[in-house]
Amino acid sequence: MFPINQTIGGVTYDSSGHIMNARALQTIYRIYSNESFDEDLGAVEDPRADDFESQTDAIGQRNFQAFHLSVSTRYGFSEESGKAIQNDLAVLAGGYILIIFYVCLNLGQVTRLKHKIWLSIGGVVSAGLGIGVSFGLCSAFGLFYGPVHTILPFLLLGVGVDDMFVIVSSWENLPEKAHKKNIAERIGLTLKEAGVSVTVTSLTDLVAFLVGSTTILPALRSFCVFAGIGILFDLVFQVTFFTALLAVDGMREDALRDACCCCQLTETYSEAKCCWIWWPFKSGWLKKFFGDVYAPTLMKMPVKE
Repeated sequence: MFPINQTIGGVTYDSSGHIMNARALQTIYRIYSNESFDEDLGAVEDPRADDFESQTDAIGQRNFQAFHLSVSTRYGFSEESGKAIQNDLAVLAGGYILIIFYVCLNLGQVTRLKHKIWLSIGGVVSAGLGIGVSFGLCSAFGLFYGPVHTILPFLLLGVGVDDMFVIVSSWENLPEKAHKKNIAERIGLTLKEAGVSVTVTSLTDLVAFLVGSTTILPALRSFCVFAGIGILFDLVFQVTFFTALLAVDGMREDALRDACCCCQLTETYSEAKCCWIWWPFKSGWLKKFFGDVYAPTLMKMPVKE
């Protein structure tokens, strides 16, 4: 039976049940697929189908007085997705710059010895490596990539930065006796504390996305696979690549070298603040806020009551 309701809309019938007129008409044109792999582009192409669909999109952009025409093609969807990705590149770059600035303020102290600008950049690069592996493997497997996947770099960057904060916080909160040990032992103690938290949270996220990948919705299933692989490799790079960078940064501090250019500092160097503007960041502004403002406020009688 012909699916009349899927072809025309706004139908008006006469008293005998015959169609008098309709306000909308849907037509579907199917063309023979002749896809082939283009070695120069490194992608599967179908020039004949792309040309047909591009001309169809051009017709859909015209204005007709007698009727309104809407066109939907695979070529048009691909073009709009590409434009969306290009528009997001500037936002992505700006977001990464802000993240690096934020991490620099929170990871270390604003002094020549203690600030961790290169370690912060290395942590963001570590998260970027996880993103690259996720996109590379999933693309190699031929998984679907859609507009919703453009938020994955921000999602995976947030997970990576969170792991980085946990590792560095554990490194800085080692007991006083531990700071006298060599770098290898201090890294071991750090991962002994932070490794559990980082692994549990990452595996929890991984399992959640793996469960989501069982959905019947192709776009959501692909998104969950992309995210799951990204989180897994982000964990791998954080406990290997970033931890190695942390060890190198620890050796730099032990050798009294400048955190920016690695120049040798004098033996009489002292941790004086750079200027009065930076005093909140000298010991970490988050620690200072929770230790000097938030915790004392909670202990006051009106709040306790």
